[in-house]
Amino acid sequence: FLEEDQWVILQPLDERGGFAFELAAPATKLVLIAPNLLLIKDMNISKDTELVIDLQQEVFFALSGVLRNENGQAIPNGQVRMFTADKMGSASVFCDEQGRFRAFSNVPIQALTVNNGFMDLRKEGPWDRDTEIILQPEK
Repeated sequence: FLEEDQWVILQPLDERGGFAFELAAPATKLVLIAPNLLLIKDMNISKDTELVIDLQQEVFFALSGVLRNENGQAIPNGQVRMFTADKMGSASVFCDEQGRFRAFSNVPIQALTVNNGFMDLRKEGPWDRDTEIILQPEK
């Protein structure tokens, strides 16, 4: 949850994704970051608000693609970060053994970055619909 740069980190209480938290002050934005997922919603959240978020009811788009080195070879297990234009949200997605990644968001993504010690790469969007992307540095 975000209100004037104050974050509340939540840990699930059960296998169904239930959680509990307490806010010091009301919040106006929900930011949910989970593996391969970024959800941002404007909403009024007070001390007594009960939230029910059904991810199956949310509208997401998929960013998927492959991470490659300058020679075009896939980079397995790489990490790709995605950022919103207003920098209100960012999330990481990890590539599989073939360098492929897939992430979901309900807000436009402005940039994808890779910073892993031997590669520093940034690709600008924006993306707001299902998109296939190749992340590869130029030779």
